Amino acid sequence: MNPSPTGHYQGNHNRCSPEQTLRYLGRLSGPFLDRFDLSLEIPLPPPGLLSQTHTRGESSITVRNRVIAAQERQRVRQHKLNAHLDNAGIRRYCSLAAEDAQWLEETLTRFGLSVRAWQRLLKVARTIADLEESEQIERRHLQEALSYRAIDRLLLHLQKMLR
Repeated sequence: MNPSPTGHYQGNHNRCSPEQTLRYLGRLSGPFLDRFDLSLEIPLPPPGLLSQTHTRGESSITVRNRVIAAQERQRVRQHKLNAHLDNAGIRRYCSLAAEDAQWLEETLTRFGLSVRAWQRLLKVARTIADLEESEQIERRHLQEALSYRAIDRLLLHLQKMLR
């Protein structure tokens, strides 16, 4: 979905007020949005980027092999993929260091996120850790998982603009 009726909520392409954007986003309920594990903001490319020669990133085969290895780690550890963990599985396989749990709780409160969002963040962070072959979920994994919740950041930004 677009972040606003015009597709942009800031910059030169924005033609909506924060109120119009919030009204547009308000058509989707919080519980519905909580069910999305990932929401990304894809910004416009900077001028000239498309005409430049690019260095290539990882190949699709390399990424595929990393994903398969992470999925295998999940199946060995818990006999299912992280996406299918229930509450008990989350408690068992997504444990955090005390200071990271405190940081996450404060972050969830600041963003106004629900328990459902918290569970999804933990599962995404566990997957990021698995992709990095890390046994423990670390703060950087939590931060990356949180970065994939663009819709929450957008709503918080718009609400602050209206205050």
